This record gives sequence, structure tokens and C-alpha cells, in this order.
Amino acid sequence: QLSTPEVMARVQAGEAMFSQRDDAVTDGIPAAPRTALILAKSLLPMSTAKAADEKIRVCIRSRPVVSKERSVWHVGADGVSISLKAGAELKHRENFYGTDRDRAGEGSNQFTFDKVFDASSETCSVYSECVRPIVESAMEGINGTVFAYGQTGSGKTHTIVGTRSDPGVMFLAVEDIFRLMAQYQGSVDYTLKVGMVEIYNEEFKDLLRPPEQRLHTGGSRIQLKEDTEKGVVLQGLFDKRVTSLEQLRQLLASGGAKKQIATTKMNEQSSRSHTIVRLAIESRENSEEGAIRESTLNFVDLAGSERLAKSGAEGTRALETSQINLSLLMLGNVINKLSEGAESSGEHVPYRNSKLTRLLQPSLGGNARTGIIATVSPSEDHAEETSQTLRFASRAKKVTNKVR
Repeated sequence: QLSTPEVMARVQAGEAMFSQRDDAVTDGIPAAPRTALILAKSLLPMSTAKAADEKIRVCIRSRPVVSKERSVWHVGADGVSISLKAGAELKHRENFYGTDRDRAGEGSNQFTFDKVFDASSETCSVYSECVRPIVESAMEGINGTVFAYGQTGSGKTHTIVGTRSDPGVMFLAVEDIFRLMAQYQGSVDYTLKVGMVEIYNEEFKDLLRPPEQRLHTGGSRIQLKEDTEKGVVLQGLFDKRVTSLEQLRQLLASGGAKKQIATTKMNEQSSRSHTIVRLAIESRENSEEGAIRESTLNFVDLAGSERLAKSGAEGTRALETSQINLSLLMLGNVINKLSEGAESSGEHVPYRNSKLTRLLQPSLGGNARTGIIATVSPSEDHAEETSQTLRFASRAKKVTNKVR
């Protein structure tokens, strides 16, 4: 087993190698020197880890405009700002948001974030800037969550899941994880398990559990439970060990086929539920001590907010929309409280008002490294919805997690 000075020497060597090979990237994913650096850091004794306050990382991604749309939002050349173009107006601003306020910049139509991607951006760039640090931390034993927030049809599922030819950040993350596992096979034993659940009308549905194990045949109902060590856990969630990227693709494709999806006026493939993919990572050093690290990496594809007048939803679809908007409202309330410092002052934070906020509690002000990718439409037709998304993201940027 390496001593701490020896490990630190390898870390420094890895940093030197990486600085010399900064262009060693394949499809947006750095090659071996970077993975060597990650693993060298992960081999440091667990006692060296210190708790640290850390802001949620917030990135914005704008989708392309389609035919007959007029863009009214401008992404700054600095790559961190987005603003309403001169002459453009938010027609229903007061009714949609309440009275304009200048407090904390909320009366402004210019916003600044950790990174803003315009319509020409590629998913691999979004991954490198917003997600990779969280994946690296997960390999070191730190819990992480990445979730996409935005109105329906703004590109959330495209960003998180993507396609086989243009994979989303979740599959790029798994690609990185398997690369690391293969790189250090023999010195560290890794186990990766995946679970997939959706929240539909405030009920959990396990998307990977085999038919013979489901509730109507004696399976157990998924419940949120508090664990003294792991925090909020999904009791009863079926998870399966995966050993290859292709196996994971097949599993998630199978689960994705069971999601609640419908066609609306705003989106031909509109998600009617929130989807959470949970990756459980366990590493064990092949040494006498055999130190074990465990972490959970969550990818959350939130259902999009929508107005009934625009989506044309009726009957069951209208009820779904109401439930989606209500749960997103509860999420917004939690973000508002946390951004105002409610938790540090001992004020109540309403995590328990919805299953979504209860599940995300460790990722919002808790012990996890969190990234939010807010997807927006630059179109004039959706200017108010984009403004609402940007205000949510701006408040989320103020939330502090306690990472350890």
C-alpha cells in the first residue's frame, strides 16, 4: 500500500502530465493522464477529507430556434451571461411573476451563471464544464447530483440522455466511470449498480424492477426513508449491477420505455413524470486494509413546467400538468428558502411538501456536490417561461451545500 507522501507524489506527477496534455481529449473526455490524477487523489486516506461549504454549480443551455421563431434572449460573449435583447418585452411579467422587484437583482433581465451555452454548443462541452467535476468526486466517495430544469420542450432529456450518436451527460459520465474502472483493474475493485425510478402524480414507480417482482405480484412499494449514514434513501428500489456501458444502455432503454410520455402542442415527446437514475459506486482497495468508499451519483430529468393554455392538455393530461407544476413549485419554494439562508438560521425548509424535494434534500443544502443544467428557449413565444427558469437558476446559485 502506498504511503501518503507517495500518493501525493503521484498526484503531482499526474498534474504535470495533464498540464502538458491538456488537448488529450476524445469526444470531450480527457484521456489517461486525467484519469490517473483522479484515481491518485481517490487513494488518499479517508481521514484527509474535510467538510467544505460549496455553492451549487449552475449552467444554462439554450436550445436552437426553429422556423418562424424569433430569438429575444442573447448569450453574452463572455460565456457566463444571458440577457433579454433590447426592445424585447415580457408581456405577462407582472401576472406571471408578481410585482417586479429589484431586490437581489430579481428586477433585472440580465443574469450571470457559472457557464452559459448558446444554441451551437455540444453536449460534450456541457459535460466537461458542468458535470465532470461531480463525476470525479463520486469516484472519490462524494455523493453527487445533476439535474436538468426547464420548461417542456427546452431540451432537458436531450441534455441528460441524448441519443446513441449524440449521448447526453449521463452516458458521458458512465463512459468516464467505466474508463476509470478499467484503467485501475487489479489495484482497486469497483462495483457499479444502477436503479431507475419515476415520480408520476406524486407516486414512485420502479422502472427497472422485473415484472415478477412488481407490487401486484408481491413486490415491495418504494418508500423514502431516513438513513443515519446515507441520508434520504429509496427503500425498495431495485438496482442491478452493471459491468459495461452497453449493458447499462440496454437497461436504461428498457426503463425509459416504461416512462409516462405524451404528446402536447408544445412537445411531441413530453415527459409526464420526473425521472431519476441512481448510480451506486463502490470501490475497494486491494490491500490489507481494503479501504471501502461508497457514493451515489444521481441524474434527474425533471418534467417540464407548462401552461395549460399553451400545451392544450385536457383531462388526464391536464391533471398531470397540475401535478408537475405543483411539484416544481415546491422545488422552487425550497430553493427560495435555501437561497435566503433559511437552513443556516434554523428556519424551516419545506422539503417534505413533495416527494421530489424530499428525495433531493441531500443535494439541496446537504452533503453532496450538485449541478443544475437549466435549459431555456430563446424564442419570443416562451420569453416569460425562460425568464422564470433563469430566476429559479439564479436563486439556486446562492444555495450552499456542505460537501465532505
